[in-house]
Amino acid sequence: MSRYKGKVAKEFIVRRDERVANDTREQLDPYFQWDCEFVEWHQAKVDPFQTLYDGYEYDTDHKVLGKIDYKIYSKAGVHLSPYIQKQILEGNIDKLGIWMWVKPYKRLELGESVEYEIIDFVDAKQALARLEPDMKGGQRFQYPLKEITEIDLNKALKELRGTRMDDNWYYFRRDFEV
Repeated sequence: MSRYKGKVAKEFIVRRDERVANDTREQLDPYFQWDCEFVEWHQAKVDPFQTLYDGYEYDTDHKVLGKIDYKIYSKAGVHLSPYIQKQILEGNIDKLGIWMWVKPYKRLELGESVEYEIIDFVDAKQALARLEPDMKGGQRFQYPLKEITEIDLNKALKELRGTRMDDNWYYFRRDFEV
């Protein structure tokens, strides 16, 4: 974990306010959404290995880690929108930078000192493979990344044999009628 501290500059506020004004998404606090962009903006200022990417596909270009998209940590899991999932699948994102505010979030103000922690950088495709549905209809992955265990189908079928499931197999046939 690395902790960073930065001042909210006029350049950031102007950019944020323009994006808030054009944000048409429903059921979101646009200030929260666009204030979360502070991390990538600040990283591009303080890390000589990173430059801010001007598009929406990802956040920064890192000379060592590749294309990074920053995602805020949540106990419920790290959210990946369908758009970001598509970018990962197309190879446009290499790493996800998992971060969190040091203090509880409040709308960022000009000249304010802000602290955040970058918890880790995870492989984007590994995170994508661990997505699970959340309670709001979105998709999240747990951090730290869960171990993926492969299922041996033959072993699973052998374990089912002789159980009530095996004894009542005919109830599960597609052509079964009562």
